[in-house]
Amino acid sequence: MDSLEEPEMNTKRWQNSLILIILAASIALILWLTLFSRLGSYSRHFLPPLWSYRAIIWGSGRALLEDIGNIALFIPIGVATALFFKLDIKRCLLAGFAVSLLIESCQWFFWLGSFEFDDLVHNTLGTGIGALLVKRTPVGEKIRIGNRRKSLAALLTLVILIISSGLVYQGLKWHEMKYLASLNDREDGVKNLLVLNPDPKYIGETDFSVTYRSDGCIIIEGQSVNRAWIEIGRVSLDPGTYCFIGLSGAEEKTIAIQLEYYDAEKEKYFFLTPDVGAVEQTFFELDASTRVRTLIGIYPGSKGRYYLRPAIYREDN
Repeated sequence: MDSLEEPEMNTKRWQNSLILIILAASIALILWLTLFSRLGSYSRHFLPPLWSYRAIIWGSGRALLEDIGNIALFIPIGVATALFFKLDIKRCLLAGFAVSLLIESCQWFFWLGSFEFDDLVHNTLGTGIGALLVKRTPVGEKIRIGNRRKSLAALLTLVILIISSGLVYQGLKWHEMKYLASLNDREDGVKNLLVLNPDPKYIGETDFSVTYRSDGCIIIEGQSVNRAWIEIGRVSLDPGTYCFIGLSGAEEKTIAIQLEYYDAEKEKYFFLTPDVGAVEQTFFELDASTRVRTLIGIYPGSKGRYYLRPAIYREDN
């Protein structure tokens, strides 16, 4: 082998390896964000076409960021299909649409979220951008994959390893949240049934943040000009009488904490308890097994730092 060719081949190997790692991490991120990181929503909806654009027109910056994110998220799919399968741009678009449709369908059928037509459009657009980068730009012309079969096998292996690492991390976080919940067990031995979500879900525009402390307490701080909610936990409860606590010392109409139950027939959540402000506890009864979620309600104009210890105890054991 010519001594001048060896450095060039080493450079190509490093280039191929770097491309594989970036693509694998990107595809794993897509699957993680859309499927594997979700614990189930207990609700699902079909969101009609162009709903996100109506939200943007009404001033939702979050909807705009989500649309841009859905485009960027699928650029690696376009790059991968163009590089590994040598598809033309039209077929790359079809592949991106198919992958997005599969993900949206899984979110619907496995209760992992909503089916959004806007996501199909934005994901497909992102795939087209990725394919164009490979097919129509000088950078794309310089990218070459050697043995496509081996490279594809390596790509899939990396994706599986990255997702597996994420699942292990998610399991560790879940055990941590169970431990934090146990710190709020009562002194009489009654256990706290509410295990909080590792990643709170924000509903509406708010600048509040949630922090979990090592003593089982929650700190919520920030400010908001709109009515908003933060979902912090879900639990399935059997029929019985329960006590719910969580918030004390907050001024009226600043923040509150509430429970909602899920009606499977109507596929919607309904109030189980009203907004609970600065009180010690509230009681409720269930006649059937019920899925319940815990929300922090934020009123317009709220500002400051608040401490919470949300917990649910069964009283008729």
